[in-house]
Amino acid sequence: MPAPVAAPVVSETPVARVLSRTDIIAMANAAADATSSGAKMPESASAAEGSRFEIELLFGCDGPAAEDSRDPFQWRYDSKSSSLRVSVAPAAFDPQEWLGEPTSVAGSIARPAAREEAIEGFWIARPWSSRETCNPRRLQLLHSASTL
Repeated sequence: MPAPVAAPVVSETPVARVLSRTDIIAMANAAADATSSGAKMPESASAAEGSRFEIELLFGCDGPAAEDSRDPFQWRYDSKSSSLRVSVAPAAFDPQEWLGEPTSVAGSIARPAAREEAIEGFWIARPWSSRETCNPRRLQLLHSASTL
């Protein structure tokens, strides 16, 4: 009779938790509370450093966009071709608006480095809302209005 074979030892590597919008808002609230009350920064804030996160950017909650819409996030359905068209375009932000004026050196304005600053990204509507889906009541109202 053959000797019993031991089951292989499988070491489970812990999977890093991906932070959600709700997690980030909770950490920001805890950090703001600690800062405003002079308390120690919460452990959750420092533990989150370098963590991955996902934030769902809601768009299209008001229904399809007009063909001439210039909204950066939009969708519309083309019934002739039976196709759904989704468009997401990053926004270009004015570096002066975000970075401010160059620092002054001995009364004169310091010239920026030879490189151009560029800030591009996505604007998050309602950043402090923990809702990660469109408001069902609003969708119901839109559907009701479209069937009148």
